[in-house]
Amino acid sequence: MRARRVRSQLDALEVDGFLERSRRNGVQIWVLTRSGRRRLRRAHLAGNVPQLPESPQHRTWRNARTVAALEIERFRQSLRESLGEAISLLDAEPPAGSDAWFELCERLRRAAWRLGSASYCLREWAEPGDERADVDDHRERSDEPLAADQQRRYQVRRHGRRSVRLWDTST
Repeated sequence: MRARRVRSQLDALEVDGFLERSRRNGVQIWVLTRSGRRRLRRAHLAGNVPQLPESPQHRTWRNARTVAALEIERFRQSLRESLGEAISLLDAEPPAGSDAWFELCERLRRAAWRLGSASYCLREWAEPGDERADVDDHRERSDEPLAADQQRRYQVRRHGRRSVRLWDTST
């Protein structure tokens, strides 16, 4: 029902000469005409422009940042506990067996990755604007002086760093 109403509004704006329909990458899009831009400018000046809802990419950023702020101390504590266990295994007499190390390896990797992801979401992921899609290309400016193979290793490790769903600690 809502989609039909929006479509009829788009059609009316097109008929009135405020929008122009075209295709980009096989997808139908509408752009403002010169008349449409003038009308929008007048509406802005008159204060007649309704507030748009928060964009999905901004909501994702805000939610990830909020969850990171709530969880980061727990993630730090989890990593501390795993590191403490590593020290205990190092000091164990008789020495710990390989299975204990292999199991700990997975917990350490998981705990360190969660903390890194939460740190990224909280302090490094810049707030997205609405001008363009906020797509994580897994690159950072600090990568530029690195050799290409090192850049690729970093980029691979960064996959999923924005996804709080990957923080599940039940596994």
